[in-house]
Amino acid sequence: MMTGNPRLFDFSSDGPIPYVMRQKLTSIPTPSPGLSLSGKTVLVTGATSGVGYEAARQLARLGAKLVMGVRNLQRAEAVKQEFLGEIPEASIEAYQLDMESLDSVDRFVKRLSAEATTLDIALLNAGLFTRDERRVDGGWSHLMQVNFRSTAYLALCLVPLLRPKTDAGSPTSGAQPGRLVLVSSEAHAWSTYQIPTQGDILSEFQQDGVSVRPDFEYYAAKLFLALFGRELAARLDPAELEVVTTTPGFCASGFFPDAASIPTRLIYLTSARSLSQGGRLHVHAATCAGSSLSGKYLRDGHVNKLSPYAESDQGRQLQARLWGEMTKLCASRGVELDSGLRQA
Repeated sequence: MMTGNPRLFDFSSDGPIPYVMRQKLTSIPTPSPGLSLSGKTVLVTGATSGVGYEAARQLARLGAKLVMGVRNLQRAEAVKQEFLGEIPEASIEAYQLDMESLDSVDRFVKRLSAEATTLDIALLNAGLFTRDERRVDGGWSHLMQVNFRSTAYLALCLVPLLRPKTDAGSPTSGAQPGRLVLVSSEAHAWSTYQIPTQGDILSEFQQDGVSVRPDFEYYAAKLFLALFGRELAARLDPAELEVVTTTPGFCASGFFPDAASIPTRLIYLTSARSLSQGGRLHVHAATCAGSSLSGKYLRDGHVNKLSPYAESDQGRQLQARLWGEMTKLCASRGVELDSGLRQA
């Protein structure tokens, strides 16, 4: 991930070397004293390992009713028992969710809609990186499918659940807004995606015989997710639903398969954040207060601009194209967009 990085000698704050140094030197926010999520229902995807596991545990400690979206229900039951051993009063549910399959996303949303009376916070943490090329769900590259396509699709499906409602189903005036947290990465800044002049953007990642270098595809997926989050936020009333994009930074987990390389091992030893710190940044993104927070990107727990490419005219063009493709995907699957989404 680091040694083959095309931005290796970019010494701006977005470059990989300053990124590693910043992790060591930057303090991260601590939870507000007295913070309680009692009475709140919180969804965490990818909650059985890594930073997602730690974030889920911290949220359960804060009193949230925890819903875990997981691929492996057996592993989820073990995690649930671990949490209950530490927090006996916790309320924890696990629903199956395989982010490699949009059909699985549909089934998950249907069950969540039927069984969760409210949903206050959704932390869409599930993601992966691997150097193995695999095709899923009708020929899609699994890196793009999990890290962007399914995550953005799930986000759109969750909008109606996250907006506060009255018993009659209409938006509640003056109620606390819902919070949708999208987990991107500093790596979004390492992509300067070349927008195709013809055809859909995402179709590149479904074409037989077309292979994108895995790390480049991961960077692009995280860029796409950050842009999608910004567009989604712009189309929602922040008094009803806030959309926040965040990153936990480089954490000491098994997320990256090249951890045995010497440069990566050095980063683990010198600069990697602990899982507890990564989880704390997730919880901060899910709970922090602030005016005009919706649509913002949190790095090290603080509002920061997206990459220069994301802020450029080309980045804005890419953002609009991605939004169009995701709404077209929803229409093709019979998913009606929430009435609270504004037109551009």
